[in-house]
Amino acid sequence: MASNFKAIIIGGGPTGLLTALMIQSAGIDFILLEQDDEIIVEDGYNLILNPENIRIFHQLGLFKKVRQDACALTTKTTYTRAGFLHESNLFHYINDAHGMHAYCFQSEILLEILNRALRPSEDKILVSKTIADIKCSSDDVSVMCMDGSIYTGSIVIGIDGSRGKTRRIMREMALRDNDVDRKIWEAEGQFPAHFKYMSMNLTRCSHRGTVSETHSKNLSLMYVSEYDKATIHICEKLDKPSFEHVEFTRDDESKILTKFKEFIVADASMIMDIAIRITTSSMSLLEEGVAKKWSYKRIVLVGDACHKVSPFGGLNFNMGIQDAVALVNSLRKATDESDTDEPTAEAIAAAFKEYYNSRASSVARDCKISGALLRVSAWMNWFAWFMSVYVFTSWFWEVLVLKHILPRRGKSGLVLKHVSAGEKLYGSVPWDNKMTE
Repeated sequence: MASNFKAIIIGGGPTGLLTALMIQSAGIDFILLEQDDEIIVEDGYNLILNPENIRIFHQLGLFKKVRQDACALTTKTTYTRAGFLHESNLFHYINDAHGMHAYCFQSEILLEILNRALRPSEDKILVSKTIADIKCSSDDVSVMCMDGSIYTGSIVIGIDGSRGKTRRIMREMALRDNDVDRKIWEAEGQFPAHFKYMSMNLTRCSHRGTVSETHSKNLSLMYVSEYDKATIHICEKLDKPSFEHVEFTRDDESKILTKFKEFIVADASMIMDIAIRITTSSMSLLEEGVAKKWSYKRIVLVGDACHKVSPFGGLNFNMGIQDAVALVNSLRKATDESDTDEPTAEAIAAAFKEYYNSRASSVARDCKISGALLRVSAWMNWFAWFMSVYVFTSWFWEVLVLKHILPRRGKSGLVLKHVSAGEKLYGSVPWDNKMTE
């Protein structure tokens, strides 16, 4: 165990807690700082977990929890305003290829599971910690919080989102230092937004395990249900890209919801029919993009902090998990190869570079997939409309792409190299990265 090597994790959402579990499993000390007053927040949204990452839950001893507390996704249906368009066997193809369906977790249930798994280390999970600044030296890094507390460690892992302070502070630090890649850092501002985005949580109004989409010009809707609850994601195309942070009001939410009132949600129900079921909602601009710089000195970014995608395709949470796996593998390797209890600054930089190189191409691919799915569903142009109505509904797409090509994306999923666990998922498509027995 690298007793003098310590990670400061900023962000206590699902990806942050999972990263803490992985860091802990690698024998690395950590402390986690969360700005909210509680780790478990009942906001109702759900998260899709793909088979390649269910393997990571297995490695962390949480496989049974996935089977017990998450809901298998089994049905995928597409509508237009005119009505039913297509029903896909996507989730059955995933199950055949990988030996398990994609699963849907209610966020607060997942947070409870992860928090309970970290209970032996609960003194290392601190809430009400708003980041004020981060200072790096040649030997360590310190995080200053608004309440005056200071935490010192070996590295900072920023998992606090695209508008989190870690990414901004890291960029400002590189610009102050006049880093050799200054031009890249100058361009590393906020990700652009091309859509307004609203999410709504509600009691389930369909069969459980249902995913449905409703496609229309400049407007798109996705519905995902699990056991008791469901989430609706709606997007409206902006007239032009925006880099601004906009605070939307309840009146803004009502206006955009009015545009979707006759959109089919699932099982022929329309938004106006199920509005009474909505319990919570939030609205923002939907940022999309990939940062060119994921680390600087002793700071490294994971998940939405370095790449932001749309909810269409359910890839964002899965991408964050794979980031964390790649990073922990690199950090564990650095600690194993260290002659002392703690890797040198050079070894840490090499680990961060290895992490980026192992993820950059996959992240770029997944961002393109997610962006394309949103733009096709919103009929951004005649080609997107044609793809939505004629190509995505065709036998060619269903069998060749979804059944035979799509599984190749998941087969390359990374696993934790230091964890011994027998394989749980067997399907027609073998995994590229085998688990250590």
